[in-house]
Amino acid sequence: MIRLSNGHEIEYACSAGALGYWGEAWPWERILLYLSIPDFSRRNLADKLLHWEKPLDRAMMTVFGKTTTSPGRLGNYRWYKPRDTLRFLPGGTVNAHGWANPGFWVVAEDIEKSYNPKLYALVLNFFSDDFRKLAQMARRCRDLPIVAIEIDPYCPNVQHSVPMTVGRLQEMCEIIRRESSKPVILKLSAASWPLLERIVMTVHRIVEAITINTVPWAICFPDKVSPLAHHGGGGVSGKAAQHINWPFIHDIVEIGLIPVIGAGVWEYEDIAKVRTLGVGAVSFGSIFLRNPFLPCYYIRRDLRDRTLEIISA
Repeated sequence: MIRLSNGHEIEYACSAGALGYWGEAWPWERILLYLSIPDFSRRNLADKLLHWEKPLDRAMMTVFGKTTTSPGRLGNYRWYKPRDTLRFLPGGTVNAHGWANPGFWVVAEDIEKSYNPKLYALVLNFFSDDFRKLAQMARRCRDLPIVAIEIDPYCPNVQHSVPMTVGRLQEMCEIIRRESSKPVILKLSAASWPLLERIVMTVHRIVEAITINTVPWAICFPDKVSPLAHHGGGGVSGKAAQHINWPFIHDIVEIGLIPVIGAGVWEYEDIAKVRTLGVGAVSFGSIFLRNPFLPCYYIRRDLRDRTLEIISA
């Protein structure tokens, strides 16, 4: 479990964008917010039929919103040709959406009007290469009922207008922390591996947790041509990226200064595997695309199994 400076605790998380910009869920997921089904995480049939649960319950996890910018961006995604920016892989996905979003200010207004913090905890994700705009967005967050802010400076699908140096990253994190008074969570990609120790040593007094991004296709599969090569290759997630992301997580944990929210869970057993790396919390990402009901099923099963272990110890 990761405890932030404002007291919020993260044990399970929904990674950025898996449930929309502020947890509103994508259209194909929304029906699951209102359904009730037998609790299949229970061991015998009678218990399954006696206990009914929501297949998608946002209250069970901290929800990380999709990255927003100021102004919004068209990105690469087009609703009429979704396969142009997303492909399923054996045990994962590759995407090249490119930060398509309606804009930070639109999302902030939606949160103010429609988000109910009693239903689930929300982490807002935004980014700008312009320090002035970044400060304005951070100040807007002061009055929003969010638990933290996530910054994503190393997205594989985005080219920044200014090179992302460690010093620049530090200044961005300081601006967000100072202007918002919210905990800052930093999202890192395996592309930043060569700078990892410098990054962690530089921002560890500002950043309260680290999340893990998708892996650039060229790093994940250097000998294969990406089906999204026309968009630069895209970022790989899920089980398909574990062979890169899990050693990357291990190296962050080894430095020991910032707690990590582990990623790459695809099967139930992956929760225990990623915990052996030393992470403080577990995140579910692209698994929502294939099976949006599985994360909550895994969480219920994990909580029950850990309780039984404690009782039997």
